[in-house]
Amino acid sequence: MASLAISSKQKKNGKLTVRSGRSKKNSWTRSSHGTRGASKRAQEFAGQEEPASNTSIVNHVYERDPKNYGEAMRSSKSEDWKKAMCEELEALENNDVCHLIKRPSSSNALHTKWVYKTKMTADGDVERLKARLVACGNEQVFGVDYVLTFAAVMDMSTVKIILALAVTWGVVAKHGDIPNAYVKADKEADLEILLQVPRGMDVSSDTIKSLGASSVSELALQLRKSLYGLKQAGRLWSQLLHARLIDVGF
Repeated sequence: MASLAISSKQKKNGKLTVRSGRSKKNSWTRSSHGTRGASKRAQEFAGQEEPASNTSIVNHVYERDPKNYGEAMRSSKSEDWKKAMCEELEALENNDVCHLIKRPSSSNALHTKWVYKTKMTADGDVERLKARLVACGNEQVFGVDYVLTFAAVMDMSTVKIILALAVTWGVVAKHGDIPNAYVKADKEADLEILLQVPRGMDVSSDTIKSLGASSVSELALQLRKSLYGLKQAGRLWSQLLHARLIDVGF
């Protein structure tokens, strides 16, 4: 569904309107608020016509990101979202995150959810469409598919200290992002985590038969690594990152 976002400035006869000090209203009755500097600049330019590019109203029509699989398939970008989902499933396969098995009758297979996001460039152009498969961690059972969930997180005061030390010592401070970080961590070896086959994942009839099942509903994805949405995903990634930093001398 398309939505309309409109940005504009309040003007009168194409000019900014400025009240004189004598007719100044109380702050709670003013139609707009601004600093004294802004008001002074407004007075300086009150007698000048602004460029057409500044006085025109900009209408930006866009299609919001789908909230679920059904919306994605009904959108005008359904083929692009399908491609994004295929790329996500291929990435999970390449990282050996999970594999198909016949679902045990007494197992707790978690539902999955597709999260769709339009990635934009710094200039506001569409870079790519991203689809991420996440587990519904709210369905996890303590002691069955998760135990510990705590993950140490850096406090903002620590970040400020690091930046202050970087300035003091004259060193370069950088930050970065690790793509698909959570799925790089192994899950707990003593826990079995199963997922229901996500919507949009094609499973051939030969594969279904080879696993001894009669339909996709009898199959499940068995996790070998962590996945976004799991209660312990943050902890598992924190442990992996800690181990890697220790290995390189930190």
